[in-house]
This record gives sequence, C-alpha cells and structure tokens, in this order.
Amino acid sequence: PIKVKLGEEVTPALIEEIKPDVVILALGGSLVTPQIPGADRRNVISGAELRQMMSGRLKRFLKPSTVRRLTKYWMPLGKRATIIGGDIVGCELAEFLARRGRKVTILESQPDMNTEMSITKRWNVMRWLRENGVTMLKGVTYEEIIPKGVVITDNHGEKQTIEADTVVLAGGVEPNLALSRAIEGKVPEVYTIGDCTELRLINGAVEDGACAALAI
Repeated sequence: PIKVKLGEEVTPALIEEIKPDVVILALGGSLVTPQIPGADRRNVISGAELRQMMSGRLKRFLKPSTVRRLTKYWMPLGKRATIIGGDIVGCELAEFLARRGRKVTILESQPDMNTEMSITKRWNVMRWLRENGVTMLKGVTYEEIIPKGVVITDNHGEKQTIEADTVVLAGGVEPNLALSRAIEGKVPEVYTIGDCTELRLINGAVEDGACAALAI
C-alpha cells in the first residue's frame, strides 16, 4: 500500500508533521536562465517554457508518441532558432529542433560544449550536430538580444549578429539543496539523489537511488 500524493508542495513543516524515519529527495536541479539584455523580448523563450508548451499542455490530451510526431509539423517557434547555452540541455534541444527542420545555432560562453555527457555519447551527439548543419560557436560573450537575433562578441573579439527568428535560453542546472538544508537534523536519515545535489544525469540518478535503497 503505497500512498501517492500529487499537487502538494513538500515543505519542512509538512515533513515535521509526517515525522518520517527516512526522506529521499529527488527534486531535480534548478534551471538557471542566462541574464542577457533583451531576454524579455517577444522572440525569446526559455527552455523550460518550450518544454512545457511541447509536452505539458499537449500531453494532457495526446500520447507522447503522438506529440513527437506532431512536433515534426508544428512548433511554437520560427525556422531559425538560436540556442543560448551549450551544455547538455542546449545540445539535446538543438538535436530535437534540427530533427524538426529548424536551422539551429548554439552559442556557448565557455571554451567547450556538452562536457557533462559521457565521452562516447558526447562524441556521437556532437558529430551528429555537425553533420546535420548545426552551427556551434564557443567562447562567445552575449551582448544583447535584438528583434532579429543575438548580438555577440566571438572568441576572436569581433562583434557580430547571429540572425534568428526565435532565441531559446537553455540555461544550465544548479544544485537544488534548499529543502535538504532546511530539514537537516530534523529527520533521522536524509538522502539526496539525482540532479538536486549535482548534475548526475540518468545513469547517475539511477545509481543514487539504488545506493539510497540499499542504505535504508
């Protein structure tokens, strides 16, 4: 008999009321949106907002497989998409959009992209992006988002405009430890699994869950 509660925020007060012997926190990480002048323009959307549009609303009425098929014919963004952020979130989003006929550019401020992914998978993903026409610019400085795209300074110090119909802010993931810290010392055992502690991805989250279960 497993109780499942939906639509209820877990707070330190609720945990104190329940008085559990063990708490396992699988909260996921906190998405960080890059702060860039012009990020509030109408041609800008965050990765989280896009995900909600494509899955949250449509999945209420359609199967996931149907949603995947439909997005090959319609999505709420233009033909030229520029993604700001080249970590695993940005690169997987670039692949998703490129498979749906978008001309995609990824902009990343760091010297390299997608470093969180395992080496073999990273090679395959980056090769696929290159072979399918995704433009990837590393070491850039984001200057401003304008109606026709993104103004950047490239890694050679030259300013240029990357033209785009839609700009997607695909920020990184940071630890989500607020609840863990709030209940520290109030519960006999607390385990954090997955991305709420650090970026663990699917394999790491499964390993964390298994270790927590064995510890209990």
